[in-house]
Amino acid sequence: FHGTRELDTLGFVGGNVYSDFTPAQIDALDAKGYIFLRKHVDIAGSYFNHSRTCAALTSDYLYAENTRTMNKAQRVVYKSLTPKLSSPAYIDRTTGFIDAGSIASLEAIGETGLAQMERDGELSPEGYDVLINPEQVVLTTDKLAVKVRSIPVGVLRKMEVNIGFA
Repeated sequence: FHGTRELDTLGFVGGNVYSDFTPAQIDALDAKGYIFLRKHVDIAGSYFNHSRTCAALTSDYLYAENTRTMNKAQRVVYKSLTPKLSSPAYIDRTTGFIDAGSIASLEAIGETGLAQMERDGELSPEGYDVLINPEQVVLTTDKLAVKVRSIPVGVLRKMEVNIGFA
């Protein structure tokens, strides 16, 4: 290490040193999706430039933290609702659709794990919904479609501060 501590001098796999690159070159690597360590002026430590995955730039799964959040949301909803398989689904005698009480109960059960994720700071406040369309004919299809929506926690990847005298 030639007298330096680990990560004091940042480099790339090919042996190039981070400090040898111009800001424009670093921006070009970042724009292409490369992940690397960087330094911030007057701040100790080394920091990753981002956490992109191999997904389209328009994908909800572009960043690792969103992918982790969605995967966990899928697991907790699955864990909550799976015990309800093969359980009774009461039918409204007038409409033939699943009754409102059954829907409300299943939606509440599906939300339990998501509510915990929200309390743990893994979803934005009021950042989830479990929705069941009441016009489903489970007597015919034996299947109930459940829609889950979640709002992840955002990440401040860049900041621009405008400063001037008043």
